[in-house]
Amino acid sequence: MMGVLWSLWHLPAFFTPGLPHQFMPMPLVLPFIATFGVFMAFLLNRTAESVLATMAAHLSLNISTGMGGASLSSPVFWGALSAESATERCQEHPLQNNRPTPM
Repeated sequence: MMGVLWSLWHLPAFFTPGLPHQFMPMPLVLPFIATFGVFMAFLLNRTAESVLATMAAHLSLNISTGMGGASLSSPVFWGALSAESATERCQEHPLQNNRPTPM
């Protein structure tokens, strides 16, 4: 279901002047987007529902395909990747409560 919704979300981009989707073959791209949507749902479930992980995956796709003006030098990409890494570390090693226990 997530993949179908993801494809429908991108459908208006094919009819919007100035967006790169306008020059892509819709019958090929929409199934790819649906498949990527399934991957994004899987990623969300496997990363303790980390939205940052899905954001990093989406931005990585945009960078690898050259869409949306994203580039490897994008501070947004590196910021999202750093934030996700920090979030994962905090989940693996939560801060301990160092307060003395009352007697």
